[in-house]
Formats: sequence, C-alpha cells, structure tokens
Amino acid sequence: MKFLIPIEDLNSNYDTALNVYIPHAHHELVISNLKLDMKKHRVRVSEEDLDLTRLEFEVLTCLLLYPHTAVSRQALIQFAWKNPSRVEKRAVDDTIKRIRDKLKGRETSVQILTKRNHGFVITDQDEQPFA
Repeated sequence: MKFLIPIEDLNSNYDTALNVYIPHAHHELVISNLKLDMKKHRVRVSEEDLDLTRLEFEVLTCLLLYPHTAVSRQALIQFAWKNPSRVEKRAVDDTIKRIRDKLKGRETSVQILTKRNHGFVITDQDEQPFA
C-alpha cells in the first residue's frame, strides 16, 4: 500500500470547469459498486443516489482519485476546502465520519479506513489489496 500524496501532486491537473483536480482523462470514478460522476456531481451506490454535501463530495472525490492509497488530512484539506488555511484537521475527521455514516446500510463493500499517522484510504474490502 502506498502512503501520503504530496500536495504538489494534487495541483498538477486542475480542471477549472469542474473545480477539481483530475489525474485521469475520464470524469467517472468507480470502486466496487460506488460510482462518482464529477461532471454531474452525483454519487451512486448500486444505482441508488447517495446524497452528499459539496464538501463530502470533494473529500470522496479526492479519495477516489487515489484508491488504495493513504491520503493525508492536509492533502484532503488542500483539495476540498475553499480556504484551507482556516481549517482544523478535526474537520476532515468529521467529514469522513459523515461519509461513512451515509455509506452504512448500503449494499457496498467500499470502506474508508483510517491509517494512523498517514491519513485515509478508500478501498473495496472484497478486492485483494495492492502489494
């Protein structure tokens, strides 16, 4: 498993129309049965919409851009918050908790793990982890 994404890497592919960083040519991010459509600003789990706030959507987008990779709190703050200099790290934990709560009860194997001293990882618990 890889750890920590340098903030500079997030700045390399900024899409001004979508207001997100995209290292991939496509605009749909998928892990297991969770699909995030960046153009439509829509998240679906098993073809059922998942209602997220703008901030939750941005945090989930950042995690999905780097699946199976620990993304630091600081990288998530730089990516998702409009004024990152005023954000406390605890705000990331609260946002992750809200996303996890919204995924509970859904038929999905997607999970967001906390990697102590490294950040958060989105993964499919049914997949074999990368070496």
